Amino acid sequence: MVTGRRALGWAAGLLAVYGAVRLVPGSRGVGPGWTIGHVALFAGMVLMGLGMVELWRLGGAGGVWGRIWLGAGLAGVLSGLAQSGIDLYANAVSRDYAARSELFDRVQSVPGVLPVVYTVVPMML
Repeated sequence: MVTGRRALGWAAGLLAVYGAVRLVPGSRGVGPGWTIGHVALFAGMVLMGLGMVELWRLGGAGGVWGRIWLGAGLAGVLSGLAQSGIDLYANAVSRDYAARSELFDRVQSVPGVLPVVYTVVPMML
């Protein structure tokens, strides 16, 4: 089991796996490359959240500013988890790139999803 102290190291490694997979030709289409990369991204985000909580605990787990920064960090992690979860689902149910793009368009057209999951929150937090 990955403890809080090791979570950030594992998170960094898994996010590097995601980035490396994205460089492989064909990994952006529907198929195993997309799935492998996004599973690594999802797991990395989970571990990043655990690592943030551990850093907060090591910092004394008190004070208003610590709670504010932890909340902001966890909001960013939740946004990343939502995005990678949507990406995994869309890849699993789509027969080709066009169908996946159409599903993404439908999901992103839901009010609030684009800024919370894809643009503002993940970029700012």
